[in-house]
Amino acid sequence: MGPLYHGADREDVLALLYIVVAAESPGLLPAVGDLVWIAELGEETALDMACADVDREVRRLLDREPVLLWPAVEKALAAAERSADWQIRRSAIRYDAILRATRTPRVGPAGEPYVPEPSISGVRQILDALLIVADDGHAPGTRVRLLGESSEARTATIVGACWGRSGPPEGYLVWLDGAGASVPARPDELVVLADQESVAR
Repeated sequence: MGPLYHGADREDVLALLYIVVAAESPGLLPAVGDLVWIAELGEETALDMACADVDREVRRLLDREPVLLWPAVEKALAAAERSADWQIRRSAIRYDAILRATRTPRVGPAGEPYVPEPSISGVRQILDALLIVADDGHAPGTRVRLLGESSEARTATIVGACWGRSGPPEGYLVWLDGAGASVPARPDELVVLADQESVAR
């Protein structure tokens, strides 16, 4: 199954995705004054709720094919570098340099060139866990029993959620114990094992 919520570059990938949403859907961004006021209350859940639409849109970006996602990132960075706000320009220049560095070919142990894959899976799981706080469901890492047509229910681990435009997850990706890949499952096919809800939630 591999590790959950993993990847050394998770924070950078998340930042790049939020820059894309800011460029493509600026109307989703909450007012800075509102965020400051909520932050001063010290209520993390309230802050999550205020950013829920933005977070969901960022998560939806990860459903795009890489061939469409990375050009969108580059376009958003280019637009941000032309911003009148010097702080936005400075951040865009920094993240553009990070993106270029991560996409520069490297040489593997056997001498073959390769480009490291960004931590998309780990970032996707972070966003799934974040959205589930507001919309109910089960975070990646939750142990479940998968009920199906076979006479024996099978145990598995949730590794991802499938989202619509609103509401709780429409489905999940689960990794059956002993399997070699994840499979889709409907919410009504899953029963959470006792005391096995993911701590990420």
